[in-house]
Amino acid sequence: MLVVLDIGGVILDILKIPATRLRSGVVRDLERQNQKKENVRLLEEQIALTKRLIEERDKALMEKRSQQP
Repeated sequence: MLVVLDIGGVILDILKIPATRLRSGVVRDLERQNQKKENVRLLEEQIALTKRLIEERDKALMEKRSQQP
């Protein structure tokens, strides 16, 4: 019963928020979600590039060592 009262209180609070403010909050949330997805994509790309750079560096070092007398 307390849960129902709590949910009812939350709904009443939401209904008190003006529609434009509620919409702008939703828009901000969507923008944040999109930015987070973009940040994750960029981070994954950076991780892949770093791995590739390390592999190429290690390969160059191995080749350099194998050429030394």
